[in-house]
Amino acid sequence: EGLEARLRAALAAALASVLSAPDGALRLARALPERLRESLIRFALPGLAPRVIALMQRLRARHAQAPETCIDAWARLLTACLAPPVSAAAVQVLCERLDAELMPAPAREEAPAAPQDRMPAALDELEAWWRGGQADAARAAR
Repeated sequence: EGLEARLRAALAAALASVLSAPDGALRLARALPERLRESLIRFALPGLAPRVIALMQRLRARHAQAPETCIDAWARLLTACLAPPVSAAAVQVLCERLDAELMPAPAREEAPAAPQDRMPAALDELEAWWRGGQADAARAAR
């Protein structure tokens, strides 16, 4: 247990360092093959991993011609799953948001709306942090 705990702590520290960069999550999502992204999700939230991975597989199938859409979604999910404080409820709501945002329009009309009262404030803060990092990266690139 001691070695496993130390390895988990080292991995968590390394991921926190990467995610602290303005575009760290996006760079991480681009650099890792899908299998490793899925492993990170399983590492961070084993209970939610099947749902998150199934969502990403559906999104990949829907957006086969636009892989950058899926990379952006992966980056948002990796941030939610790996950046402290990790909240399973926030990740679940983010999955619902991504599904709603990226679902084709005809399917969206048939799908029930996500209950707005379930969206925790922490997820809104996480989304704002994500958007701010994207803006910082764009400014730095200019």
